[in-house]
Amino acid sequence: MNPHPDPTHPAPREQPPAPHHPATPGERHPTLTPPPAQARGRRRRATLLNAAVDLLTDGGFAAVTHRAVAQRAHLPLAATTYYFTSRDQLLAEAFAQLVEAELATTRTWITQHGLATLPEHLATTDRTRQLGLWELYVHAGRDPVLQHIARRWTDGCVRIIADTLHLPATDTRARLLYTTISALWLEQIVEQRPTGETRTLLTTAIDHTLKAMTVHHLALRTDWEAAQHTGEYRISTLGRTLDDEGFIHLSRDLTQLHGVHTAYYQNVTEPLLILDIDPTGLDIRLENGYPHLYGPLPTTAVTAVHPYTR
Repeated sequence: MNPHPDPTHPAPREQPPAPHHPATPGERHPTLTPPPAQARGRRRRATLLNAAVDLLTDGGFAAVTHRAVAQRAHLPLAATTYYFTSRDQLLAEAFAQLVEAELATTRTWITQHGLATLPEHLATTDRTRQLGLWELYVHAGRDPVLQHIARRWTDGCVRIIADTLHLPATDTRARLLYTTISALWLEQIVEQRPTGETRTLLTTAIDHTLKAMTVHHLALRTDWEAAQHTGEYRISTLGRTLDDEGFIHLSRDLTQLHGVHTAYYQNVTEPLLILDIDPTGLDIRLENGYPHLYGPLPTTAVTAVHPYTR
């Protein structure tokens, strides 16, 4: 509640709580529903907050004032000071709502399309909304409350990338990759750089990250046993060799391995193995979201072998 109420717009009196009547044995409590005044109050508050978010995305930080929010929400000016004690509180909650929506959208996109397609996602997002979001992010450096929300945004993005790459959220590679992505993101939003340029840089950044990570390959047990006699594994996928394809299909994570299994090995009855591969020194390139090895796989680069189970 506003500590300094406007005497010309007195706040509504609070209603005393309804008396509690314990149920007798075998009697059920009736379903409790909030009083109409409480439900209406929550709706009005949500309307004001949504109006603040709209103003923030349309006109930036300076556009969010109590008067502008009330006008956008078609509510009395006194309503803004009743439900939000200050402009700072209104901005903080609008920023938090923007951050949660952005994290949900980003996670959905990456889950469906992969990290490498982020430039396309950024190119199709509402630029005005993104500018408002980044403006508040920069302003958070002067406001401890907003700073806490900004950290939540960063930590959430890092967690999404770590989950996608099957890394712990504390892994520095996920944080470094997000730092690169956010810099490219900001460049594209502010400077409107070409999407193709951003895509190339992002693909390179992901490629460098993958080269520092273990990658995987789905192999027939007989193919792997044969490779141990020659010191080189040269199978791309089922029935296709390195010479046929020009590269060996690899996977970043279990999700991609399952995709390879569905595409090539679904009807195979022979035991399958997962080869864990150290990418150091190998010519691995990220193409269409999948790592490809250009050249034979030395058996010494395989750090672990375990059965594949679906």
